[in-house]
Amino acid sequence: MPQYVAFLRAINVGGRRASSQQLAACLEAAGLDKVANFRASGNLIFDAPRASESALTQRVDHALTNGLGFHVRAFLRTAAQVRAIADF
Repeated sequence: MPQYVAFLRAINVGGRRASSQQLAACLEAAGLDKVANFRASGNLIFDAPRASESALTQRVDHALTNGLGFHVRAFLRTAAQVRAIADF
């Protein structure tokens, strides 16, 4: 199963606060696997079945917005894409 990283936009600024546990719980409730927080960054790592990037992004956005009560936008990258950037 592919591993992804969700980079969250404008989380924990202003009144848009959420704990690492809350963020992870949102994705777990959406049925995503092996959800983990990346340090205290507000970004999440998870496993998900292969799907189109837009469908998976919508799933993550919807899960976070419903779970937290405010709109959260995420952009996703595969673990391989993140590794390639880090190795650059």
